[in-house]
Amino acid sequence: MQIRCAEILGRRACLVWAMVFFATLCICSGAVSALELENVYVEPNPGLINVSGGEAVFTIYADCVMNDTGAVNVTADISGPASASLVLVQSGANSSTYTGEYSAYTFGEHYANVVCESGNETDSAQVSFTVNMLDLEIVSISETEAYSGSISAVRVKLLLDNVSLVSGVDFRIDMDGSKGSWSSDTLNKAPSGDYIDIAWTIPVIEDGAYDLSIYAYLDNSYVFSTKKSFLTVRPQVELNILEPQIDRIYTLSAPETFHVVARAKTNPFLVGRLDQSEFCAELDGKRLQIKNFSYDTATDTYDFFVDIYRVDSDDYYYELVICAKPEGIEKEKSSDYVPVQFLLPFEGVLRDSMNKAVTDAKFTFVKNSGGATYDECITDSSGFCSVLLYPGDYDVDMDFGEVSVKVFDADIWDYDSSVERLEDVIIYDSPTVTSVDGLGEVLKIAAVDFLLPYDSAEVLLSGIEQGSDVSVFACPGWDFEEASCDGGWDVLNSFSRYYDNIKFTTQNICAYAVVRTGALYIDILGNKSDYFLGEQIILTGTVHDTADNPVSWASVSYTSEDISGTAVTDSNGFFNINAEAPLLPGDFELVILASKNSYVSAESDLLLKVYRKDALELDVPISLTVDLDLVSSVNITVRNSGQSVLYDIRLSVAGMPDGWYDIMPDVLEVLKPGDSADVELKVNVAGQDCEEEACESSYVLTFMAVSDSGAYIAENLMLYIGGIVSFGQDVVENDASGSDDDSPVSFGSEDIGDAITGFAVSVRSYGSVLFYLLLCIAVIVIAGRKMLKKPLRHGAVNESYLSQVRAEILREGDDSVEDKTVKGFVSDKTVKENMDKTISNPFG
Repeated sequence: MQIRCAEILGRRACLVWAMVFFATLCICSGAVSALELENVYVEPNPGLINVSGGEAVFTIYADCVMNDTGAVNVTADISGPASASLVLVQSGANSSTYTGEYSAYTFGEHYANVVCESGNETDSAQVSFTVNMLDLEIVSISETEAYSGSISAVRVKLLLDNVSLVSGVDFRIDMDGSKGSWSSDTLNKAPSGDYIDIAWTIPVIEDGAYDLSIYAYLDNSYVFSTKKSFLTVRPQVELNILEPQIDRIYTLSAPETFHVVARAKTNPFLVGRLDQSEFCAELDGKRLQIKNFSYDTATDTYDFFVDIYRVDSDDYYYELVICAKPEGIEKEKSSDYVPVQFLLPFEGVLRDSMNKAVTDAKFTFVKNSGGATYDECITDSSGFCSVLLYPGDYDVDMDFGEVSVKVFDADIWDYDSSVERLEDVIIYDSPTVTSVDGLGEVLKIAAVDFLLPYDSAEVLLSGIEQGSDVSVFACPGWDFEEASCDGGWDVLNSFSRYYDNIKFTTQNICAYAVVRTGALYIDILGNKSDYFLGEQIILTGTVHDTADNPVSWASVSYTSEDISGTAVTDSNGFFNINAEAPLLPGDFELVILASKNSYVSAESDLLLKVYRKDALELDVPISLTVDLDLVSSVNITVRNSGQSVLYDIRLSVAGMPDGWYDIMPDVLEVLKPGDSADVELKVNVAGQDCEEEACESSYVLTFMAVSDSGAYIAENLMLYIGGIVSFGQDVVENDASGSDDDSPVSFGSEDIGDAITGFAVSVRSYGSVLFYLLLCIAVIVIAGRKMLKKPLRHGAVNESYLSQVRAEILREGDDSVEDKTVKGFVSDKTVKENMDKTISNPFG
């Protein structure tokens, strides 16, 4: 049955309910999220891929609008020549704009499908964008070499999406970046088929090779050439000297005329043929006069003459260059030059330290560089000689009679006027002395110096007596003015002797003395040859001469690969060497050298051996006290104090029965140098082993450790055994009344057994456990009190107990100590007297 609203509520009421229903429906509809995607676009559009750069970056924008604050996901799918997916990111906390970046590597039309999603609602939109690709290639350049100021042409190919582009493009050319940059307004462009020709003027810059880069601009984007081209810029005038064609020209101090032939290449756009006014010649910057200038059309060369002279009185070396300065361009110099060297006057007066002229001194110069020459000069009666030398390296022989010196590779080249005089180059002295600084009898002495640089020298001393036992000494600090040695004489160990000549080679010539000398001898006194690593080596010995006389103040040096030092002999010729043995095992040689002025040095070689030291240390307590049938233990430390690793270290104890002790562990497998290990010594003395006074109250034990290599150590400790005190056999029984309180009391095992038996019988007799238990306790208390009150009688302290007391006193190290603690255990007068005697005299 259907009942209409108007029939039940009336028309007015139905209308009201209808309005309420529709309002509710509208409210409900407003609560549902409304989502919309709008303003979807891509920038830039179109975009340009620079082939040199490799990619183009595009930004996708989208507004995702909704009525509530629910979570939103915005994505974009790229399709077209390439495909990709990306998530767009919200621009701000309350922003409805979302962005994302896409990198394009291929050109063409691309599509971006953007989707906005929130809950069950989505909205999407599609946008297209264009990707273009620009590429530039240098096809050719008119010339790879060009004069500065010339016009150059470059042909390029420009591709847009692989299609030639010949218009609407701007260009720029760079040369090494900082050298110059030319934009379109200074360039001439012209299309040529699929190419573009660019003409430009090379600037007037320094000649050399340059990188050439070309940039193309299209719609505010640019691309540079995929490869660079190299352009060599030549100067506007290039000069080369053809003659003279020798390495060096030598000339005297007077002017000399030279013929010069040169070739000049010029920029035909700017410079024509050169005339004399545009040509120049310079000697170290000083302009020379050009004469007889001409041009040879057949060879395209310029000929002229110049006068060369010594420009500077202090200089002997010059460079001849040619130059050109046409109107409107800078001066250009030739890239090559002709070296000019004037001859050097080698002259002067040679005198000794007494200002006496050195006559008949002969100097021979053999040139080793730039063509061999031979020159010589001999000093006259005034000591003067003169020679002109070509600069270069020479071997110079200097003969002063009984002294000759030859220097090798002397540099007589380019020195200034301060050393061009003979006396400023060669110094010679031959003092007439018979004794020099305690060297003994001097057979010959000479001093020579050559101030110009040289590699080495050979010295020959002649006129030495044959058969003489001589030594040669050198003085590096010879004072030519004072004719004396500064700094002392050094023995020259290496020289050869034949007939009456002595010859040797040196790096620095100086003063030399030939003296008559004796020889030294070294005796090493009974020293050992085997040492541990780092052990102190103490060597003693004597130094004496050929007559077996001791030599005092002789220097004794010792050297090996690892150690070295010096010592000095005393007045008896004795010396001591203190050194440390090397830190590596093995054999080593110690070389001992004894030397003293006026003596021939002596050398002694000792072959020594170094071992690794094996050693052990023990940390053992002073004593150990044990009670019968109880285990006592102590820790003992074993330490490797040697220099090598020790293996299988066995531990043992001597001085007591084997069954009384145990060592844990009794073997240490390995112990490195410096390491230590703890072991435990356990002692257990069984009571049955000590019945009938079979045990002593103290024992001296020896704890031992030995390794497989033989390293051994032993330490002592005292073992004290408690309870080894005998109380004798006499027992005085108490009477029935127990009235004698002063009588000694003794309890044995039989007494204790009888007491227990009596207690059991009493329990059975009376039948009251509690009563007899109380009675038993009372008896024990009374008996205990008696034992505490009664002193031990004299026989209760036996000799074993006194030995223990004596040992304790000795262990304390003070024989005057009165041990009140020990004496307090006894009260019998006789016992006290014996105890006093024991304490006062432990040795009995």
